[in-house]
Amino acid sequence: MAERRGPKDKAINWDLFELYAKSRKKTTTLEIADALGVHRNTLYRQTEKRYGMKYEAVCAKFLIEGELLLEAAMFQKAMKSSSPGNITMLMFLAKTKLGYREPDNVQTIPPNQDNINKDHKIMLLENELQQLRFKLANLPETE
Repeated sequence: MAERRGPKDKAINWDLFELYAKSRKKTTTLEIADALGVHRNTLYRQTEKRYGMKYEAVCAKFLIEGELLLEAAMFQKAMKSSSPGNITMLMFLAKTKLGYREPDNVQTIPPNQDNINKDHKIMLLENELQQLRFKLANLPETE
C-alpha cells in the first residue's frame, strides 16, 4: 500500500467505536465518524488497519456481539431479579423469543350470528307478508 500523503490520521477512541458499532442498528457510518470526530474515510482506513478486516465486516461482527450482549442482559434481568424474576421482562422474552402472544380479545359475536341474522330477516319478511295478505283480504271490492 502506498504511503499516504497529507496530515496524520486523527486518533480514534476504539472503545467508543466498538460501543457505537455494537448498538448501530440504524446509525450510519457518517454518524459514527462524526461522533468520533474523524472523516469517514479515516474511519474506514484505520478500522481495516486495526482489525485486519473491511469496515463493513467489523461492524457486522460488533453488531452481532451487541445483539447477543443485549439478549444476555435481558435474560439475566428476567431471571436474576428477586424470585421469580422480573415478570415484565419474562413476558417480553416469552413473546419475542418463544413466540407467545396475548390471547385475542374474546369475540362478542356468537359463531352462529349469520344464521341468527337470516332467521330474523325471515321472520320480518313473514310478518310483512302476513300484513300484506291482511290488507289484500280487506280491500273493498270494486265493480
